[in-house]
Amino acid sequence: MNDIKTRFEIALNAVKPINEAKAKKSADSLQGEVDNPGSLHGNMVLVDQLVKNGKIADYKRFASLYPNGQATSAILNFFASLTDKESVELANALYSLKSPKELNVSMYSNKSSLYGRLFDCIPSRGLGRGEPLIAWLIKESSIQGGTESFDVLIGKDKYEVKDYSGQGNAAILAGVKSKVTNFEFWKELIDTLRRLDKLTGFSAGTTKFDINLYFKPELVSTINSLLARQSVILSGECNLGDLKLFRELYEGTSKIENNLKGYTNVILRGPNVKPIELSIDLLDPSNITGDSITFNIAKTDQSATYILSELKRLKYVRNPKDLDADMQKAVDQIHAGLTYIVFRKDTINITTDFIPQSISISSLKFVERSIKNPTE
Repeated sequence: MNDIKTRFEIALNAVKPINEAKAKKSADSLQGEVDNPGSLHGNMVLVDQLVKNGKIADYKRFASLYPNGQATSAILNFFASLTDKESVELANALYSLKSPKELNVSMYSNKSSLYGRLFDCIPSRGLGRGEPLIAWLIKESSIQGGTESFDVLIGKDKYEVKDYSGQGNAAILAGVKSKVTNFEFWKELIDTLRRLDKLTGFSAGTTKFDINLYFKPELVSTINSLLARQSVILSGECNLGDLKLFRELYEGTSKIENNLKGYTNVILRGPNVKPIELSIDLLDPSNITGDSITFNIAKTDQSATYILSELKRLKYVRNPKDLDADMQKAVDQIHAGLTYIVFRKDTINITTDFIPQSISISSLKFVERSIKNPTE
C-alpha cells in the first residue's frame, strides 16, 4: 500500500510542474524573470532552450524592459501556454531580426499560430497589437508602454505601431497629437461654417440674406449642404463628403470676381444698443484723411457686395489650395520624428509618408500615401 502511495506521489509531483506551467500567471513586473528565468511562468523548456542558444542575457534584457501591470500578466500567460515545440521555436526566434523590414504578414495572418498569438498578446488597454511581437523578434527593441509619446524604440529610432490588419485601408487615428484643435485649418473650417450661418440666419431660423439671389444653384446647394451638416461637423466629425463640400465652396466662391477696391460696409457698435450694419457707397481708402470720415449710405442694394466681401475674408476662399496644404502640414506635424509600422491585411507599411484623410472624434485621420483606395 505504501509502495502504491509513493508511486502516486512521484507521478503527481511529475505532473505538477506541467500543470503549473499551464496555470494562469499574474505578476506586476517581469523582474522575477530577470533574477530567476522561468520562476514566474514555469516554462523551463523555453528557458533551457534560451540557455542552450546563449540567449539568456537577451531574455533578461527583454524581461527588464517589458511594461509592468496587465501587460506582464498577458506575456506570462502566453509563455505558460506554449507547447514544448512552440517553446523551442520561440526561444530560437528571440532577437533573430535586425530591422522591422524583416517582419512579414505571415507572422500575424494566422491568429492561432505561435507568432499570431504573440502578436495579439496584449491586455485590454495600454499596449497595442504587434508590439509584443516586435519586442521579442527585433534586436535592440523595447516597448515604451505609455511612458513616451511613441510605442517602440529600436536602437535610437522611434516607432509608432498601428494594427489595421482587420480594417482594410481604413485611415489612422493617432491620439492626442492628432486633435484638430491643435491646427489652424480646423479653425478656418469652423470660421467658415459660422460665417455662412451668420449670413444666412440658418441657426436662428430666419433669413438674413437669401443666397439664391446672389449665387449660382451649384454653389447654393453646396452652402445648404454644409449648413445642414454643421452641427455634426462642429462636434468633430468631418468626413470625405464634408471636405469635398468645403473645397467646392472655396473653389466656387474664389472664382466670383469683384474688382471693387475700397470700403462698402460699416458696422456701428455702442453700449446698450443693437449694432447696425450699413451698406455704403464705395469709399476709397485714399479719401480717409484727417480726424473725420465721410461716407454716404448706399441707395441701391449692396447685399451681393457685402456677402462676397464677408466670404472673401476666409483664408481658403482667397486661396483654395491652402486647405490641402495646411492639412498636409498638420499630418506632418503629427508624425514628426516618428516612423510608423502599420500592419495591414496584405502588407506591412513602414513609412513616414502620409496624407490627410478626414476628421473623426475631433481628430485628424490620415493614411499612408502608398494606399491607392483609402477608406474612412
